Amino acid sequence: LKLIEKLRVKERPALGAEELHLLAEIESRAFRGRTHLGDPDFHKNPTTFLLSEGYIQSLALTINPKKTVAMKPLESTQPQKESTETTHYSVMDSKGN
Repeated sequence: LKLIEKLRVKERPALGAEELHLLAEIESRAFRGRTHLGDPDFHKNPTTFLLSEGYIQSLALTINPKKTVAMKPLESTQPQKESTETTHYSVMDSKGN
């Protein structure tokens, strides 16, 4: 939400190409940002960092309002450990809904 405010998305025409482009770019960065997060019962989430003006500004600088910016793949500094716990499940009916 802070990126939406910083990039003044509200000032763009509703559902226009500019607004939708900026929202897509913001969502792309938000999705990447979730790699910092985990179950707060077992992981110290860096919420202060993620909400800091410096971090938000660094994300804003990666967004070009006129074109999509290719993001570098995330590089893990540590090997990912597979959880032994259930991390998600899906509920579907017989038609796959």
